[in-house]
Amino acid sequence: MVSKIESQRRPWLNGLELLEDSQINKGTLSTGCERYPLCCYIIMSYNVHNQRDDDCLWTRIDVLLQGGLREGHVTELVGPSSSGKTQICLKAASNVSRKYSGTVMYFDTGNSFSAKRIAQFLSQSSDPADIEVTNHMVAGEAGISKPALGESWKSIPHVRLLLSRYNAINEFSQLISMISSRFKPTRTLTEFHRLIQLNRCIQANHIHGDLHNKRTKKPRPHKLTRNQLRTPIPFLNNLKQCKNPEEFLSIFYDFYEMGYKHDYPSFASLTYKLARARKFDDIEVVLDFLESHDIRCGEALFIGLIRHYGKARMIDKAVEVFHEMGKSFNCVRTVQSFNTILNVLVDNDRISDAIELFEKGPKMRFRLNSVSFNIMIKLWLKKGEWEKAREVFDEMLEREVEPTAVTYNSQIGFLCKRGQVDEAIKFFDDMRTKGKRGNAVTYALLMEGLCASGRFKEAKKMMFDMEYHGCKAQLVNYGVLMTDLAKNGLIDEAKGLLVEMKKRRIKPDVVMYNILIDYFCKAGAASDAYKVLVDMQVKGCEPNAATYRTVVDGFCRIEDFMGGLKVLNAMLNSNHFPRTETFRFLGIGLFRSGKIDEACFVLEEMKRRKMSLDRDSWEIIVREVCMDDGFVTDRLADIICSS
Repeated sequence: MVSKIESQRRPWLNGLELLEDSQINKGTLSTGCERYPLCCYIIMSYNVHNQRDDDCLWTRIDVLLQGGLREGHVTELVGPSSSGKTQICLKAASNVSRKYSGTVMYFDTGNSFSAKRIAQFLSQSSDPADIEVTNHMVAGEAGISKPALGESWKSIPHVRLLLSRYNAINEFSQLISMISSRFKPTRTLTEFHRLIQLNRCIQANHIHGDLHNKRTKKPRPHKLTRNQLRTPIPFLNNLKQCKNPEEFLSIFYDFYEMGYKHDYPSFASLTYKLARARKFDDIEVVLDFLESHDIRCGEALFIGLIRHYGKARMIDKAVEVFHEMGKSFNCVRTVQSFNTILNVLVDNDRISDAIELFEKGPKMRFRLNSVSFNIMIKLWLKKGEWEKAREVFDEMLEREVEPTAVTYNSQIGFLCKRGQVDEAIKFFDDMRTKGKRGNAVTYALLMEGLCASGRFKEAKKMMFDMEYHGCKAQLVNYGVLMTDLAKNGLIDEAKGLLVEMKKRRIKPDVVMYNILIDYFCKAGAASDAYKVLVDMQVKGCEPNAATYRTVVDGFCRIEDFMGGLKVLNAMLNSNHFPRTETFRFLGIGLFRSGKIDEACFVLEEMKRRKMSLDRDSWEIIVREVCMDDGFVTDRLADIICSS
């Protein structure tokens, strides 16, 4: 076949001759049917009425080939079985023979030629120098399909077209893409597979529109997200899927021994998961590995680790990591890591260490910012030292560090909690004279102070004055008013706030509903609390663990233990878990009510979550069960023995 091709090649032409030839004699043969426009690379699709749109295929191939099959060139069709290769060949052969009155030779090595189909094509509607070749697909590396003919054949075709078959919403569809051409940029196999994903989205939208018989705009191609385009990292995938903290470090070393080169994302993910699981001994191993291999990691890894050490009250380890960042771990420290360790010291009452570090900050070449000063202001306010907090604030202004809303809010909140609301308002006015606008939290703090002083009307007026000063009321502001109304038993007014929020198109959150639920439960109206629980779900607000727990405790308080059990079941189905005390009160209450099976269910749920009752609780349960008939059920006996 190759010698036949060579003998049919056209003579050599110079540049001018080629230009003239391309303008006068296009040198292309249409594959057929040109009355459908090109819209995308989707081809041979069945519509909802199972009518095959063959013509779209051929037109789109012509556009893809910049006019059709080129004279004197070999065009190869590559694709798996039933992807349409034979269909294209028969269609092109019949069209060339009929339209161009040319002689077509069709070589069939698979005994699949059908004269009947050719006759159908001719009734519906190549030159020997134009040869079309079909090629099957075989499995290649990593399971990616590749053309069956190998490297020796690869350089023969001038153009290679890749066809693929798949199902999209129970509709047979195909996709075609140019993977090799000597005349235009082509697509890689990876890009081809992305086109398939794109086509599925377009095809789904197209079929959906046909089913509803609507004239809609042409759907835009779905843009693949960064995660879809990103190459998966085996180690991170394995680490993410692993649920046993004891295996995290083993996975790391397994990949390392296989030659995998761990980089910053590997260490960041591993450290984060170990810290969340409180596997600090394993973290030490990771840090030793970083140090011994001189691996450069970002500051964020160590900032996260310092915070986790702080939460675990391992303050000395947090300080050690901070000091070693720029020495042993080849990581540049910034004021962000400085602020992190400073905040850890303040939160854990290491006052002298925090003061010392803050004073050394400039000497350590850190340019202190507003966050640094805010942390120190928080320190003194936490200790009740208003004057010292003001000294830090004055120093902040002297160093020309711009205060933020947090700077003012912390001081306003402190004054309001001390009952000095008028002083807080004066401080707020001074803040505005300096060109600083308060945010929703600023107003919420002032409103809370006013409510605590019995000045509800002033608080409500302040909320409406917010918008005049360019600050829109938020949930936190309504929450302050709702809390005060519920606290004073003004439940109708509290419900009225919900109506007002709806008018302002502010959707209540779970905190708002929890305020009402807590009020009803404390008032002994657990049934009303349950109605609020149902209502919030109907309105699209998902309850949290505190919501369920409050309602369960509310039913237990009025000794409606079956009502509490009903809410407990809903809580467990929502993947929220009550506290041990909630389990205890409900379980004992069910035993006292003679609901042995239901009580055993509660104890089994406790056991499943590795919770246990104290000795006094077990004695109460056994005494309640044995009080009447002195008989302990096998189910209860198993629970007691295994606890």
